[in-house]
Amino acid sequence: MKKGRMERQERGTARRGVLFYLIPVFLLTVLFVSGGLFLRDFMQYRHAGQEYSGLESYIYMEAETVPETEHAPEPSETAEYFPDIRVDTAALCEINPDFSSVLYIPVLELQYPVAASRDNADYLHTTFRGESNYAGCIFLDANADGSYEEGNTFLFGHNMKDGSMFGKLKNLLRDPELLKRDPYIYLYTKDKIRKYRIFSCYHTTTESPSYEDFFGEEGYDSYVKRALSYSSCQEDPENAVDFTKRPRLLTLSTCAGRSGSNQRTLVHAALVAERPADSE
Repeated sequence: MKKGRMERQERGTARRGVLFYLIPVFLLTVLFVSGGLFLRDFMQYRHAGQEYSGLESYIYMEAETVPETEHAPEPSETAEYFPDIRVDTAALCEINPDFSSVLYIPVLELQYPVAASRDNADYLHTTFRGESNYAGCIFLDANADGSYEEGNTFLFGHNMKDGSMFGKLKNLLRDPELLKRDPYIYLYTKDKIRKYRIFSCYHTTTESPSYEDFFGEEGYDSYVKRALSYSSCQEDPENAVDFTKRPRLLTLSTCAGRSGSNQRTLVHAALVAERPADSE
């Protein structure tokens, strides 16, 4: 019996010895893998950031000259106000023939070229210049005709951890003062500049009826009513959108919550003004 106890003790000591070495090895492996993933993500973010910073030379704001006795109109003062941005659409088309528009949301300091996709997977992990990168590109729904004249046009983009792409959309839900300060979105295409007013933003899922098409005036009215009822953003009654005219809609969609989940953030905006791209 004594010999058996000794053998069991020796086996227990051996197991503890193995664990003594295995645990540090396991922890080091986790550390290296986590560090490698962090470095990979960092380099991906950095590369994407450099690319889109380089594209800013084709999208620039002119200095507005205003007499000393006047002041530049605040974005919330008039729906007819447009920021004086110049977009070199010819150069952007040369870089990427899929160029569709430039999206600009001043209050979020969000400004990106938009690509027209043939499949909604095309630009998930491909940048505007065609480089493979997790950040991908803001892209037009493959089901859209690209005219922005449809009842509702969807744009998709990643919710990046560094706030790039559509990573800042969630700020509209976190800070209600943002939309009070400036509720407008601008879309620059080859022939037109469109101005939209944000009227709804909320978290939802991929199964939401908000992703479904609507048909006719009744369908439009039901869609808008539902979007307003879902909204976490409060409307400013003095500048509310006149939905009786059924203005065209623009919807921005990005992921939310854990990576790979079906959670989404949606931002709905309605067209309030437009002008030719070459007008002064």
